[in-house]
Amino acid sequence: MSSVIAYVEMHSAFSRRRRSGHLTALQFRSAVDQFVMDWQAYVRIPLHSDIIDRAARLVEQHALRTL
Repeated sequence: MSSVIAYVEMHSAFSRRRRSGHLTALQFRSAVDQFVMDWQAYVRIPLHSDIIDRAARLVEQHALRTL
């Protein structure tokens, strides 16, 4: 189960690792391709303003990080 925003967050994370040199071009492409295939099996939670508001409050109250 994952929020729909995770699709963009994962692409961002893979790209950041590629730019920093932690992934080769081949590793990057493989990771992205695998994620895209896996994404089809995920149960995706749509984003609604109440979910975003609650997430913002949780981040403020606890030592949480986002991607």
